Amino acid sequence: SVGDIITGGLATGGIVGGIQAVVGVMKIGFDQAVKYEKALDDLSALTGKTGSELEGLKNIGDSLRNINVSGQEIVNTGPDILNALKLVGGARPELLENAAALGDVTKQAIILSQASGDKLEPSVKALTTILGQFSLDADQSKRVINELAAGAKEGAAEIPQITDSLREFGTVAKISNVSTSESIALIEVLADRQLKGAEAGTQLRNIFSKLASADILPKSAQAQFAKLGIDINVLKDSTLPLEARLKELGKAQGDISALTKIFGLENLQAATIITSGLDKYDALTGKIVNTNQAYEQAAIRADNLSTKLENLKNGALNSLQQEFEGATTGGSILLGTLSSLTEGFDLFGKKIN
Repeated sequence: SVGDIITGGLATGGIVGGIQAVVGVMKIGFDQAVKYEKALDDLSALTGKTGSELEGLKNIGDSLRNINVSGQEIVNTGPDILNALKLVGGARPELLENAAALGDVTKQAIILSQASGDKLEPSVKALTTILGQFSLDADQSKRVINELAAGAKEGAAEIPQITDSLREFGTVAKISNVSTSESIALIEVLADRQLKGAEAGTQLRNIFSKLASADILPKSAQAQFAKLGIDINVLKDSTLPLEARLKELGKAQGDISALTKIFGLENLQAATIITSGLDKYDALTGKIVNTNQAYEQAAIRADNLSTKLENLKNGALNSLQQEFEGATTGGSILLGTLSSLTEGFDLFGKKIN
C-alpha cells in the first residue's frame, strides 16, 4: 500500500534518505497512474463507452497485462495495453461493439509484435489489414498472425512489406478466392526476386483482375491464350483451387511477348516471376499453412534475460499504478509535502554544517 511504501522507505533509509526514496517511488507511481487515466480517457473518447461499458473494456485490458505464450510470459503496462486496444479499435471500429473480440485481436497483435520484434503499431496494422481485406472475424486472428510470421520467416518480405502488398491486393484476392496463406505465399515469391511492398501488391491485383475477366480481354490477349493452349475457363473459374489456375497460366512461362500482351508491360515483372516460380509457390504455401510460427517465435524472444527484466519492470509499474490509481489528487498533496520536507532537511543540514 502507499502507507507501506512510506513507512518502509523511512525505516530503511534514515529520515532524509527515506523521504527521498519515498518521493522517488511515489513520483513513479503517480506518473504511471496519470498515464493510465489518460489512456482510459482516450479509449473512452474513441469508443464512446462510459460507466459499466468502459469498465468492461478496462477489465479486458487488465486481463492482457500478463500473456502466457508457450510457457513464456509477456508483461505489458496498463497504459500500453489501453493504447493497444485503442489502436486496434481505431483500425477496426466494428470491434468496439464487442469487447471480447477487441481483446482477442489485441492479444494476437501483441504476440505478433513480440514474435517479429517490431513495435506494436505495425503489428496491429498487419493483422487488422488482413482481417479487413479478407472480411475475417476476430477468431481468425491467431491463424493470421501465424501465417504472417511463417511468411516472413520463410520469405524475403518482412511483415510491414507483406502488409503494404495486401493493402493493394487483399480485396481482389478475396474476390478471386485466394486465401490469406496463398496470398502471402504469392507475395513472398515476388519478394524473392526483389518485387516487394505496394508495387508487388498492385501488380498482383492487376494480374488477378485480368484472370477473372480472361474471356473479355483484348483479341491480342485471346490469341496468345489460344496459341499457348491455355484454357480461359480454368483461369477465370474462382471455384477451382488456386494451384490449378496457376498451373494453367504456367503454360505461358518464358514467353515474354505473350505475357506482355496478356497482362501489359506494367505487370510483366510479376507475371514472369509467378509463371516461372510455381514450385517455389507450392513450397512456401506448405510452410505457411497450419503453423504455430508466431507463438513459437514469441516464446523464443521472451526466453531471455532482457525480456525477463522488462517483465519485472512492467510488473512493478503495474503494481504502483494500481496503488495510486484514483488517488492522484490527494497523493499529489502528500507528494508535495514530502518534497518540501526533504528540501527542509537538506537546508537544515547545510546550516548545521
